[in-house]
Amino acid sequence: MDFAKLNNLSGTIVSTPGNCGGSPRIEGTRMTVRFVVGLYKAGNEPEIIAARYRNVSLGGVFAALAFYFANREALDAEFRKEEEQELALEREDRERLFAKRLEHAV
Repeated sequence: MDFAKLNNLSGTIVSTPGNCGGSPRIEGTRMTVRFVVGLYKAGNEPEIIAARYRNVSLGGVFAALAFYFANREALDAEFRKEEEQELALEREDRERLFAKRLEHAV
């Protein structure tokens, strides 16, 4: 997905190839929009997120949330795709570990 085509709220949210996998993030940090949205959906208020992660301003947290809500459909689809890839990698790791254990047990 080309995140440069999405509404970036005046540059507060950036996407840089090679930085955080090119995922949209708060400028000047490595905090991704996906991470902020995950914290928010888990029940954390924006003020709590900003207080817990001191390298991110409250404005940055709100910008990440505004970016998400302005581009919700596209980002939800991308987040689902990323989650599926992560689950596939976890399954592969478990299968490799299981195969190694079987080799050593025989």
